[in-house]
Amino acid sequence: MSSIKILATGSDFLKEGVRGTGPVIEELMENIDNELHILAYVISEHAEKFLGLIERALESGIKTTLVINNLQKQDTYVRDKLLKWKSKFRYFNLVDFNRKEKTLHAKVVVVD
Repeated sequence: MSSIKILATGSDFLKEGVRGTGPVIEELMENIDNELHILAYVISEHAEKFLGLIERALESGIKTTLVINNLQKQDTYVRDKLLKWKSKFRYFNLVDFNRKEKTLHAKVVVVD
């Protein structure tokens, strides 16, 4: 079964029938069977729960691809964690979207 959910952030958009991104992403990432794909503009040091869910997926053997905008400009804590995972988990594909005058301003999570 596949489904598409439209989500929103910000209290102006969170009305009846519209869910926030955080809880839905957590639900998706807690129920991964095979693969996890993430596109991210930035992951802050405050995204500890999100980082923990990625790490748990990796520790469970989930094939994971993370495309992140300009890795060198990410928070040092996050960058170091991602690089550590890259060396520790052979099935973790870390892609640095570092293009001159281009920005990856996406926030996408695809599970299975």
